[in-house]
Amino acid sequence: MQTFPTADGWIFVACMTERFWLALIDALSRRELGEDARFATQAARLEHREALTGLLDAEFRRRSTAHWLAALSGLLPVAPINDLRQALENPFVAATGMVRPAPHPARPDLRVLATPVKIDGERPLPAVCEPLKR
Repeated sequence: MQTFPTADGWIFVACMTERFWLALIDALSRRELGEDARFATQAARLEHREALTGLLDAEFRRRSTAHWLAALSGLLPVAPINDLRQALENPFVAATGMVRPAPHPARPDLRVLATPVKIDGERPLPAVCEPLKR
């Protein structure tokens, strides 16, 4: 499990099994990585993680996050890494009640991501935001 930079953001990829590893190198069009002794087994990949990470970083940087999500979804665990703006605009986050207004004296329109934990079926309101004192 690791994060990788893409052409326009970041992505999370998990390859905990040999099946996922083979799906990844196939989707990357880098089947030769499966023949490299340094990456032939899970143990070898862990031992040579730095070298493998460098190779995978270069591959993922070639295309957008959306491209990699489309190419890898359904083959192995993969997800985008959202920045705060993207998280606040995510339809799933909005639909699950995770976007909440935050009381702030200088920013009445402030929205934050609420806690994913529910207490008695409700998400606790964000704490009052104090302005920075200068």
